[in-house]
Amino acid sequence: MPARSVVVVDYGAGNLFSVARGLRAANLEPDFVSDPDGVRRAGALLLPGVGAFGKGMEQMRSRGLAEAVKDFVGTGKPVLGVCVGMQFLFTQSNEFGHHAGLNLIPGQVVPLVAEARWPVPNVGWCTTEFVRDPSGTPFSLGGTAGAKQMDFYFAHSFRCVPDDPADTVARTLYGSAWITAIASRDNVHCCQFHPEISAEAGLGIYRWFQGVT
Repeated sequence: MPARSVVVVDYGAGNLFSVARGLRAANLEPDFVSDPDGVRRAGALLLPGVGAFGKGMEQMRSRGLAEAVKDFVGTGKPVLGVCVGMQFLFTQSNEFGHHAGLNLIPGQVVPLVAEARWPVPNVGWCTTEFVRDPSGTPFSLGGTAGAKQMDFYFAHSFRCVPDDPADTVARTLYGSAWITAIASRDNVHCCQFHPEISAEAGLGIYRWFQGVT
């Protein structure tokens, strides 16, 4: 069976090679788009990200991609944000100043605070616990089905804090801070960790696209 394509937002600052490798391992073919029309024609959308929030949002806005993503979400079709792509979906970030996000999930992006034995950035495997039923989200399939806890690979210095705790699907404790590992609000879904380097559990998340594209 040929691989199904997944539209991936290319705003010039994402970890596209790693994402492409993960999608192909899940028998999916990335379709990188860098224009608003490409975003709007998607059946489901993947918004990846690495680097600084402000620079990424600047790139998104300058290319017309920020409004295109919001228009896409308004159709009711699903979007999955990964790492900084997750953070873009929130209201604003405090990384190197104050920067407006897409405000698709109300909340803030705030810095992790280093503690003894808990350095920043947080890089490595963390055990996440599900705090609500992930049914109907990308996180209910594959290796995560029915799980109470799962291990995923994180690499970040900032964390998302939803205004509404009900938007948190799963969390992980890092030092004394709870990190929102997975959030979901209507058709907007996101995770702070990297599925493409989270072994079978992560690939199970990407395989969700097989049923919605």
